[in-house]
Amino acid sequence: MGIFTLCDPDGKDSKAVSENREIYHPAGGAMLSPDGKKIAVLVPDPLPPDDGTRGAKKRTATLHVRGLEEKDPGTSLDVQGQTLAWSPDGTEIVCCDFIDGQDKKSPEATHTIVNVKTKEKTTLKLPHDHILSDWSRDGKFFLTMRVSGGEKPQARLYLMNRDGTEHKVLTDEGQMALFGRISPDGKQVLFHLFVPGNDDKLSSLKRDLAILDVATKKVTKVNDVPMNGMIMNYCWAPDGKKIAYIWRQVHEGNPGEVDKKETESHVIVCDPNGKNSKTIITEKGEGQWNVTLGSIDWR
Repeated sequence: MGIFTLCDPDGKDSKAVSENREIYHPAGGAMLSPDGKKIAVLVPDPLPPDDGTRGAKKRTATLHVRGLEEKDPGTSLDVQGQTLAWSPDGTEIVCCDFIDGQDKKSPEATHTIVNVKTKEKTTLKLPHDHILSDWSRDGKFFLTMRVSGGEKPQARLYLMNRDGTEHKVLTDEGQMALFGRISPDGKQVLFHLFVPGNDDKLSSLKRDLAILDVATKKVTKVNDVPMNGMIMNYCWAPDGKKIAYIWRQVHEGNPGEVDKKETESHVIVCDPNGKNSKTIITEKGEGQWNVTLGSIDWR
């Protein structure tokens, strides 16, 4: 579990804006409102009771919103989900909930837009295999990830219209392009690009951080991302001139060994091409899978 902290772009003047570290998931997607005065977060619900069936149980999370000085977790908007994005004017939040596809099938996703003040809800009619990632600053488009099942799963990025219809396919078929954040001017997308390894297994794919030009669909890798690092999360600066990302150290060795090793996580601020990078925060934790820095946003 974890807490939320505000800091300057240079990592200084940090201030905790939550107290109860037991209610938040360390990698939970908390997002600041466009004016930077509120925080929206998906708070994990209690674990479902054991019904005797085998296999993992889906744990739901409920959307909450509060002012930075208000007591956490804030006001429940009575919407469940796993990803979220604010509307440009901060009056609404779109929330996506999905069930992972079983037996190599595509996921089943639902999308709801909720009014922050009135809690009024509207269904966003996106295709069931699209998972929301972001909402453009002009309010016209949603960035989604379409996940295709099968022997070789694929993930492609799309810009979708407000009515749920397709505006533009952003990435090529055959690529594994995951999630993403739209730049403030709407001209670029910062996203996860999975690069094939030595075999066809998903586990051998390497996560690169990349930027896509929306007009040309050209994909450019962000330079100088550490080779021994796993990208955890990322975002744009409000003016689009910088990006920030979290990477976690990856150890070599068997699971039993790396689970006990001290692991570092870092917040990096750099130009969109990866140059002029600066480490602004470093945290250490025990074990390869312990999340010490998991979510980041910039307003």
